[in-house]
Amino acid sequence: MIARFFIVFKDYLIEVLPFLAIGFFLSGLIHEFVPTGLGERHLGGRGIKPLLYSTLAGIALPICCFGSLPVAMSLHQKGARLGSVLALLVATPATSISALLVCYALLGIEFTVFIFFAVILMGLVMGAIGNLIRFEAPRGRAGELATDPVCGMSVDTAKGLKTEYGGK
Repeated sequence: MIARFFIVFKDYLIEVLPFLAIGFFLSGLIHEFVPTGLGERHLGGRGIKPLLYSTLAGIALPICCFGSLPVAMSLHQKGARLGSVLALLVATPATSISALLVCYALLGIEFTVFIFFAVILMGLVMGAIGNLIRFEAPRGRAGELATDPVCGMSVDTAKGLKTEYGGK
């Protein structure tokens, strides 16, 4: 029984790894080449437009649900609101080309078209709900500098990740 589990796990891992690699690759591209202002401007608003943009981006991405996670995190770091990230995460797996082809082969064109538009609608609804949730990461005041205990560099407390070392 345990051996069978590991065989199935290995097979699943082999199927998912290419999509996960594509997701990390796209995440790296977003991190390096997409300016933060662009993410804030197009995916950082409260209206329907940022949700549509992220849903359309999710439709265009050739990745599965695992591959969409690194992309969503990168977009969030570039200024996308929670609603836009949720819309992307809902729309990406079910509207990818591979998912639609499998759906078409197994269930026909009518169901494939239905599921395509239903998932887009669900992404928009989840995005709207996500925009209602108020979540702010704790940050220091802008312009307040602190000394990094590891390298001694001055860093802005309002930016970047927070860690603790030696009580500081």
